[in-house]
Amino acid sequence: AIHNPVALTSEAIFLEGNYASTTTVNFPGGPSLRATAAGASRVQSVVPAEATAGSLTVSSGGTTSRALPFRRITFAPGVHASRLGYDQTAYPRQATRLVTPRDGAASALVGNFFYVMGGDNGGALNTIERALVNADGTLGAFNAVAGQSLAAARWLPSSVALPESVYLLGGFNERALNTVERAVVNADGTLGSFGLVTGVTLGTARFHHASAVVGNAVYVFGSATAMGVATDTVERALIRGDGTLGPFTPAGRLAAARYGASALVLGNDVYLVGGAARAGSYLNTVERAPINSDGTLGAFAVVAGVTVANGRAGHTSVVVGGSVLLVGGENASGAVGTIERAAVGAGGTLGSFAVVPGATLATPRTNHVSQVVGNYVFSVGGDGAGLLATVERASFNGSGAIGPFSTALDVSLTGGRSGAGTVVVGDRLYVLGGERSGAYLRTIERATVSPDGALGAFAQLPETLTTARAGTLAAVIGNYVYVVGGYDGSRYLTSVERAPINADGSLGAFAVVPSVLAVPNSYMTSAIAGDFLYLFGGDGRFHTRVEGRDF
Repeated sequence: AIHNPVALTSEAIFLEGNYASTTTVNFPGGPSLRATAAGASRVQSVVPAEATAGSLTVSSGGTTSRALPFRRITFAPGVHASRLGYDQTAYPRQATRLVTPRDGAASALVGNFFYVMGGDNGGALNTIERALVNADGTLGAFNAVAGQSLAAARWLPSSVALPESVYLLGGFNERALNTVERAVVNADGTLGSFGLVTGVTLGTARFHHASAVVGNAVYVFGSATAMGVATDTVERALIRGDGTLGPFTPAGRLAAARYGASALVLGNDVYLVGGAARAGSYLNTVERAPINSDGTLGAFAVVAGVTVANGRAGHTSVVVGGSVLLVGGENASGAVGTIERAAVGAGGTLGSFAVVPGATLATPRTNHVSQVVGNYVFSVGGDGAGLLATVERASFNGSGAIGPFSTALDVSLTGGRSGAGTVVVGDRLYVLGGERSGAYLRTIERATVSPDGALGAFAQLPETLTTARAGTLAAVIGNYVYVVGGYDGSRYLTSVERAPINADGSLGAFAVVPSVLAVPNSYMTSAIAGDFLYLFGGDGRFHTRVEGRDF
């Protein structure tokens, strides 16, 4: 595990695992630095200015670990209000949503996929959904993962994502569960099938608990053991060299019994934030335990002077470049939409939380899941005014500033073209059709987008559009890329074609669909709002007409 995987230059990050006496941290972008031991199973490194975004590995004892994602940011993080839709400035994109509304699910960011697992919808669920993570910081459509399900339906479990495996711990299904299940991470970044881990169970059946990787162990903190009944127990299981877990054993107690809290590993301490002591009793306290040199935890104690502004449970917390953000949750009034922020000081000390003015969820929600993707915090599902399928996204680039523009060296299209359509799907940028020296094109070319935003070489694909066209509109709607209208050199077009988006972000074959424009048109602008694709203006027989197409 990496704490914190999104960090500023010169910030200290901690890496949890099994290490030899000499350990090197290999940052994305090229730099490798000797790590400093922070304990028997923890090392520390300072983020160099040369680090970029991508895969971080650790070399120790003659072996190199599997990669985990890391990103160096160059801006002081803030947080903006959450939005249900995407910006439409580059090309129209449909906001994504879960297939099944659910609360109390678990989540994991694995490879290029955002997984949502289990939860509740009138009963505990065993279904799994996933969305492709696009290079522009958007999510593709959520889809049920065909042929896969959890070994046991479970509501409010916790999840731990290791490089080799994803674990789900406990949960509720008519009663609190003590079982543990595991799915292996495949070489292509997808998850294998979940199965119960033989011989490994929690010492106490629990749900609505928090968990974290500390050193070479998975820790579980607090929980509900029955509806509205909190526990203060802590247990842990050692992570073996092959990524499997040993048995769970008692590992101390919290200062106060709580469920629905969030756990944070900051510097050499573990923090538990908020939660509920019992039904209707919401906590604003924060407690902390030091991480000992052998990877065990010292005693938990309430941190004097550090509180949550509004006591809450069922929230999520994320750490981004020196800040902790608490998102949503519930209090005595029901689901809340506010976001609170606390600064992380030198050595990982945590300041008090304060509500961020103007930064609220579009829909108050509790028991949702959150993940950091690119410059954004995504909040998915949960319970608000009923069970939610919606997905919100808030930017944490507080300044919103961009650097100077420059030509991408050594990157060019395979041939000049104008009036092409462009879309980003997964980690690929597609260029569709266009015109070259009076010739209208059906060809498609594609370049890979690196995690740090750099483009790879463009290559022409064997697939083509069904109709040569320039001035076309390209849009991503659900699981398809649509190409709409345009000009073929002799006439303005009304035709629409589309290609399915495969699970890995590649495109299938384009085919004409029955939908047609009301009038021939090209070079129009567009936006997706709600369930409609809108087209504005353009070059054709009409220049002032606005069309709306229901999808």
